[in-house]
Amino acid sequence: MAFATFFITTHLILGQIQPKLEDTQSLSRENDKIIGAFVDEANDDFVRLFENDIGSKQIEKGHYKGVRVFDKSSGLILSNGTRIPFENNEKFIQYNNGRILISKDDYENYQKEIKLYSFRGNSLSEISSMVSPLLEISVSFLKNGMIVLSDENEGFGKNVKIFSNNLTELNEYQPFDTGFERSKLTVKDDQLVGFFNQFNGENTKLTWFDGLSGDLVKEVNVDLKNFRCTQIHALGNDIILYGTRTLVSVGPSGIVNWTKEILLPNFELFHNNQDLIFAFDGDKIHCIKAQSGAVIWAKSITNFGNYGIVGRDKTLRIFSFENFDNSIGIVAGISKKGTVNYSDQKSSSRFYQIDLAGELQTVIDLKTESQIVHIQKSDSGFKLIDDNEIKLYEN
Repeated sequence: MAFATFFITTHLILGQIQPKLEDTQSLSRENDKIIGAFVDEANDDFVRLFENDIGSKQIEKGHYKGVRVFDKSSGLILSNGTRIPFENNEKFIQYNNGRILISKDDYENYQKEIKLYSFRGNSLSEISSMVSPLLEISVSFLKNGMIVLSDENEGFGKNVKIFSNNLTELNEYQPFDTGFERSKLTVKDDQLVGFFNQFNGENTKLTWFDGLSGDLVKEVNVDLKNFRCTQIHALGNDIILYGTRTLVSVGPSGIVNWTKEILLPNFELFHNNQDLIFAFDGDKIHCIKAQSGAVIWAKSITNFGNYGIVGRDKTLRIFSFENFDNSIGIVAGISKKGTVNYSDQKSSSRFYQIDLAGELQTVIDLKTESQIVHIQKSDSGFKLIDDNEIKLYEN
């Protein structure tokens, strides 16, 4: 697939602030398929993730005998073009404060290997590793460094295991005797918070764990029958949940503060540090007060720019979100209906800077077929980053 760099045009409207393009940095890479990216704060670099198909094979034994799986070659590309490949079929899970978590599926022996690396400069150094006796587990690398393994698969789970930031097991937790479904985890201050829905039951609960020891701090029941959670956020003293077409605020005692019906087809929900939630329903951005659930404003992105090609087979998506001091930045664009991959992004993407009153400050057309478009806040403005370039803007 060929990739184009940015061709920048701007729409200047009365009251808009036109940022100044200060610098453009080319990003070297080979003919790799870019699947994502992250900001490496520890090394002050922007790192892209690549994944290439290198063939396929048929599993010879075990639970998956006869199943054909694809072999993958993946790894990291630094901004200077340096490639850091993983071992074949290792998958990137997440980056967190100078550390990278990787997994590798062993289909024949029905197990998953998990490795934790230190990422410094141009190299990876293994910190620890472990093998899970279950292949079909989910792995979460949380902001506080904790690693959580859940055996939830196809809507059913029994146990959650909590590990320290060096893969030492701290705690094993079973939310319900009958099992759970739709679990979600987040970090609040120095604690881990989990939402669990009872399998084939009406009970739901929020659970707090100590952020260092992994010990259970408290459990509270939440009156949300048959609620299917898809997102969880910690804001102030409360927990914000989204699921079943409903946005919910829950207090620390489990009492539901407020609920608001809103359909978010792609679960695009963001928040800032000023008690505000931003929800995108496929057309409008809703700015919601987290404390009360009151809608402060709702603005249609299609009013900010011409999205005439949005229709039955196209979906307007938010590909990147960033909080600025008194505004938000988003990259919105068109993807194929029902898809969420960066590689499905089309050429009508735009960057918008919107103040907290809902007024448009800046719009920049991003004429690109890049698989990533990332916003990064800088000291005096922001950066727009695609597969091939970093553009630095000053406000």
